[in-house]
Amino acid sequence: MIRIDYPNNSYYLHGVVANDEKSALFSSVCLETIPESHPPRLHIRGPQADRKHKVEVLGKIHSSNFMAIEPPKWLSQGFELTGSALENIGLSAPILRPASAPLFEITAV
Repeated sequence: MIRIDYPNNSYYLHGVVANDEKSALFSSVCLETIPESHPPRLHIRGPQADRKHKVEVLGKIHSSNFMAIEPPKWLSQGFELTGSALENIGLSAPILRPASAPLFEITAV
């Protein structure tokens, strides 16, 4: 289990990573509205650094969960990048409504 410290107490990023580091489940949780126009990027550690991974949201994406007109494309289309890029560059975080928590899966390709 991994809990990633987030620079804002209104958001939490946590998940579980398989022992072989080839798959993971993470959730980005919004507890309350943030004063910033954009939340900090999602820097995910755990998946194999040198391997490419696909990131996909589990379940349906509802526009009512987001405060931005257009959530990041990776939420609806998925995205592929290395474990190193997930940790060091990260993913653009969606601007979520309070009490929202999308669950996403990361799998090695």
